[in-house]
This record gives sequence, C-alpha cells and structure tokens, in this order.
Amino acid sequence: GYLPQKFGMYQHLTLNEMLLLIANMKGLDDKSAREGVEKALRLVNLTDCAEKKVKALSGGMVRRAGIAQTLLGDPDILIFDEPTAGLDPEERLRFQSIISEIKKDKIILISTHIVEDVHAVCETVAVMRDGKIIKSGTREEMAACAEGKTYIIDMDDLPKFKEPYYKQKQFDSDGKYYLRLVSSAPQDFAPVKPNVEDGYICAQRNMKLLLQRQKYLIKNMGALMPVPIAAIYVLALPLCIVQSRNGNAEELRSFVSQFSQGVFSVLSVWWVIFGVRE
Repeated sequence: GYLPQKFGMYQHLTLNEMLLLIANMKGLDDKSAREGVEKALRLVNLTDCAEKKVKALSGGMVRRAGIAQTLLGDPDILIFDEPTAGLDPEERLRFQSIISEIKKDKIILISTHIVEDVHAVCETVAVMRDGKIIKSGTREEMAACAEGKTYIIDMDDLPKFKEPYYKQKQFDSDGKYYLRLVSSAPQDFAPVKPNVEDGYICAQRNMKLLLQRQKYLIKNMGALMPVPIAAIYVLALPLCIVQSRNGNAEELRSFVSQFSQGVFSVLSVWWVIFGVRE
C-alpha cells in the first residue's frame, strides 16, 4: 500500500465508490472490496462520510481517505509519505494508533518531518540528505547524536552562548522566553537531555556546524596577526646584525628589501585568510 504526499481522487465519485474502485484495481473481489472499504473507513473515522462526494471532503478528510486506501487489501508493505500533514491532533493520534495496531506483522515506511509521529510509532529512524541516508538507528541512538550538544537557555543569555550554534526553537514559560539550541562548541551552560528532533538537527546540520566552527576559528584567529610579524622579526634580527658587522652595505640593503617584501607578503596572506568577518 502506498500513500503519496500529494493524493487525489475522482471528484465526482462518492468516497465509498472511490475506495471500491481502488480496491478493484488492487485485485480484490467484490465481497473482499466491500468488507475492506468498510473496515478502512471505520479505522480512519470516515464511515459517516462514505456517501459524500469526494469534492465535498475537506483536505484532512481526503488525507484520511488516502490512509484508508493504503490499507485496502491488507498489504504486507505500507509506505506513507507525510501521512499526517493537514490532520488535526485527534486524527494524528488516530493514525498513530492504527500504525501501532497493524505494525506487528508488516513492514511500514513513513516519510515525515513531524517528530511526534516518529516518537509514537517508529522503532528505527533514518535521516536522509540529498537522497542518501546519513544516519540511522533506534530513536535512542538518534537522540544520542545530540548528547552533550543540546541546551536550553534564557534568551537574554544568548550573547554569552559561543558560536557555532543552531537555533532549534523558541518558546516561553512563566512569562520568560527561552531558546533550545544545538551546538558542537564547548559552552559555559549545562546541556540538557536530547530528543529525536535534536539528534535529527545534529545529523542534518553536522557539516554546517563544522563549517561554522571553521569560520568562527578563522574570524578569531585574525586577532593573532601580530604573532607572525613578531616571529619573522625575531628570526631576521640576527641575520641583520651579522650583515652589518661584515660591513657589506649593498648586501644589507638587498637583504632588508627582500625581507620587507617577505613581511608584506605574509601580512597579505594572513589578512586574506584570517581577516574574514561574518
């Protein structure tokens, strides 16, 4: 059974007729089709809408009808693409209950961005980026990706929070505003217990966090520009003294000229690399 992200039905048919048509296309005989449609409508709480035209159904009802048609024929493999998008909280709970009821002897794949669905029904979680799986494991293993990297701080403390970080969400409690942040940088704040969503963010943003860390280091390394200058002068000073004592003015002038050009080149490269500002 398959529920695509964008699911549509013939608008001029009733819901019952539409589901019977799909059941027949799945190869069910008339008796099995009618029994299956009746059961599927009952599971998604659409029995009262069976004789309504598809065009009269709301978006949430159409989505539930899509879930119903996926269940027709009792398939061994079910694939749902954003199944709870557009559903109210009660119907989302109903979908989670359906999955929990039937998942024992089936393979069920759910593509979703709604973390509550993952928490409720998924035993194994896979995170994809650019068509490739970058992290997979149990819910606990996914949450562990953000272990020691998840923080909840008062919004007023954000200037004290060290970069790089990712703002996961903002919320208020008792009249105060807080931020939930994910960061791979050492912080002066105590981390909190991560959840699946924190692990997902950490897995998805891992490369970005690394790039941000590099930019952060580059930005702050700019303050160390005097270091190579001092090192070059310290190394070159004995050579200048030796040249002066030998009394060779021409060689000394040539050496000072080359030395100055070298210092200028080092400063230019240093400024290009470490003079970056966000």
